[in-house]
Amino acid sequence: MGVRKYKISIDPKFSNGEKLGMYAVAYTDDPAIMTKGVAFNSVNKLKFTDELKGRVAAPVLIPGISIPRLDETGYYEVSFSKEVIEKFYEDFMLNKDKSVFNLDHVATEKAPSFILESWITVDPEHDKSFTKYGVKVPEGSLFFVSQFTDLDYFKREIIEKDRAAYSIEGFLGMELKSIKKMQNKFTTATTTSGLSISTDAEAWAEGVEVYTMEGEEKKPVPDGEYTLENGTKITITENKVTSLAETETEVMDKETVEVIQKAIEPIIAKMQADFDAKLAALKVELSNQPAGQKAPEKKEEKPVQLSAVQKVKQLINKSNNK
Repeated sequence: MGVRKYKISIDPKFSNGEKLGMYAVAYTDDPAIMTKGVAFNSVNKLKFTDELKGRVAAPVLIPGISIPRLDETGYYEVSFSKEVIEKFYEDFMLNKDKSVFNLDHVATEKAPSFILESWITVDPEHDKSFTKYGVKVPEGSLFFVSQFTDLDYFKREIIEKDRAAYSIEGFLGMELKSIKKMQNKFTTATTTSGLSISTDAEAWAEGVEVYTMEGEEKKPVPDGEYTLENGTKITITENKVTSLAETETEVMDKETVEVIQKAIEPIIAKMQADFDAKLAALKVELSNQPAGQKAPEKKEEKPVQLSAVQKVKQLINKSNNK
């Protein structure tokens, strides 16, 4: 099984009749890319805020990073090239509306702000994004500084709710670039109650962030204790796994078996010694019988292969028949 990897394209043949490009930007606590009304997460959480001036400075698009996406077709990844980012930026600045910002991709929730500065970054070490705002991004990234016109709104909706990051909206063409081997980056499990819980971590462990999918949108997982279908018990608090207990197995390990064997060896040895003593005494008794008296004939029996447990039981029975 492989992971599909797409590169965002401006080629009209990938447009399905729509004009490709970005048309709006959302303030959000989880930076994402919107494609035809559907958000998918980005790894970008870099940002800078100036509470006194009411400003947000952060990258909008970063070239080369793989952005995970999950929809009805399955899991795949997309990325932007420098050339596509520059083209999207030019078209956006030429055709953007006055109100380009909203909250959490809700078009009616207009955010009272405007683009104060915007540019394509150059040298990461000397670009203003780093020297002035302390945000280091690769060359070719699109960087915005936005200015709010309502400071109370800025503090209430952006600072207090940690929405100081950008997430674009637009129509994006996707060209299949490659398919790579799956590396267990996306893990989903179902609870015994039927709830599907996912994590982008490499494996289930304490501390990893989790979520549940509602359509194509990530939703928080209610706090509580859950049992997965494989029997693993997990506790989730504030969308993180706070405890995880895997199902115990009834199969004893090699070390435990060796300990048990050593413990019963003296018991079996004593039982064998007692049996041997009884057998010797019986032979003596038979040898002392009067002459002419025949010992009862024994029918020849084929040897029976006994298990270790059966041998122990046999010795116990013989020991009890003293």
